[in-house]
Amino acid sequence: MSNQNLQKLNYNLFDSVDKFKTLLENAGVGIYLFSEDRFIYVNKKLMKMFGYDSKEITKKDISSLISQEERDHIRKKMEYQIKHNIEYMDYVFKGITKDGKIKYIHSYCSIMDSDDKKLLMCVLIDETKIIEANKELEKLANYDTLTNIFNKRIFEEELDRILELAKRKNSKVALILFDVDHFKRINDSFGHKGGDKILKELTKKIKNRLRKSELFARIGGDEFGLIVENFRDSDEIVTLIKRIQDSIKEQIIIENTPIRVTLSIGVATFPEHGEDKFTLLQAADIALYEAKKAGRNCYIFYAKNSKDLLENIKLGKELESALDKNQMKIHLQPQISLKDDKICSAEALIRWYHPTKGLLRPKDFLPQASKAGMLYQLDLFTLKSVLEFLRQIQDQSSLSISVNISNALFHHQRLSESIKELEVKYGDLFPRVELELDEKLLQHNDKYSRKIIKYLDDCGFLFSIDNFGIGLTSFKSLQELKVNKINIDISFIKEIVKSNKAVSIVKAITDMSHALDLLVLAEGVESKESLDILRSIGCDLAQGYYFSHPLPVEEFKKKWLKN
Repeated sequence: MSNQNLQKLNYNLFDSVDKFKTLLENAGVGIYLFSEDRFIYVNKKLMKMFGYDSKEITKKDISSLISQEERDHIRKKMEYQIKHNIEYMDYVFKGITKDGKIKYIHSYCSIMDSDDKKLLMCVLIDETKIIEANKELEKLANYDTLTNIFNKRIFEEELDRILELAKRKNSKVALILFDVDHFKRINDSFGHKGGDKILKELTKKIKNRLRKSELFARIGGDEFGLIVENFRDSDEIVTLIKRIQDSIKEQIIIENTPIRVTLSIGVATFPEHGEDKFTLLQAADIALYEAKKAGRNCYIFYAKNSKDLLENIKLGKELESALDKNQMKIHLQPQISLKDDKICSAEALIRWYHPTKGLLRPKDFLPQASKAGMLYQLDLFTLKSVLEFLRQIQDQSSLSISVNISNALFHHQRLSESIKELEVKYGDLFPRVELELDEKLLQHNDKYSRKIIKYLDDCGFLFSIDNFGIGLTSFKSLQELKVNKINIDISFIKEIVKSNKAVSIVKAITDMSHALDLLVLAEGVESKESLDILRSIGCDLAQGYYFSHPLPVEEFKKKWLKN
């Protein structure tokens, strides 16, 4: 800054321009004079603060020192101060240095007069170290220093807050506790450094598979907690747990030794297992203890009856073994066209050939399979078995097969990945598979459901709505969804012989479905009387014991595909 420029300033605190200049140049804070978006003067400290030399800084304007997201806002504040002649204002903003680093700046600006112009004289204080120190203190207070995730204090505070919010919204909350199996052995074998490495690697792997909305914390030595808000049902929690288990399948190397880490997991849900933090934590802790008792490397949902917990674990392991040992089979039940009394399709139903209990139907094991988190595997097995059957008969018949899929498969994170794997071998057969969607399945998340249905439709699958008439699916939503067929709930079909009201309901559903160009299937047909009524109503298809029980694949082929 030249002596001539300094003399123009109406500033009489010093009797010498040189003394004033020396003071400004050697000040411990950044100082600049600003007018019309340009620097008139910048001292050495400010240049050092932002990493520019005197030649570079003269080519800059004030905006270039402010981060992009705050630039317009700070500039407008400065213009406002000058325009309205506000004597003093301060600004807090993120500054940006020459090499792109962020500085936290507090700027104090005063109006000055120079000739006919209004100037701003601003003093800048770099508060970066203070801000970062405060952040570090906050981090120490809120985060676990080893794993860099939330600590126990924040976890419990957030659990309190989330439970209060869930009470107001009438929504569900899941509390998941888990710890590392045999962690003491790892510490004894590799020391605390080895144990710490396991915890850090484990945390990193799990965190990468979680959503932002899922609150993850370390709440003890090798114990972790997870809070899931507003979940739909236990299948969704099982899917999340499977995701966690999948994330740690790869071994962790400690001192050139591969270590496979497994987890014991306990789950409690609000409001079923507790309506306050203490009760819910206690329930999840009991479930975790039961998981350890059951042999570790498993998950348990809290139940008041320990016998039920152990039965669920036992059944889950049995089901996994059943799939491996080829004990699961599909049976097929024909669906008959009422126009010509010919078979046009069939429904696939899973059966378990249990080594000691004999033949088990879905009602005998699916409810427990849901609790054991096995529905996804069973649905996938059924779908693959159907595709393999269609491959076997593709030169013999153009039959299509319907498959009932559960919420577990429909909302599973690996659904698209699993479909892509099947597509490699069976993609040409997808248009001969009809996926039966339960009404209740579509009510949880309409946008998500439509997205998944569109994906599966693009793959070539057909769709029907199963158990129609007992849920809340509207005909408007049927018009919007890519559905081909309506399966009238069996409860109405059973009543049509003795109830005129049931006949009226079935006829109304049939007429409305036809108006939407949808086929109508009547399930559970067991007599000629009910079949005659359905035929008179105009129903398109019928299925039930009147035609055939579900048959093993080879028997089905002999009876229904012999010609």
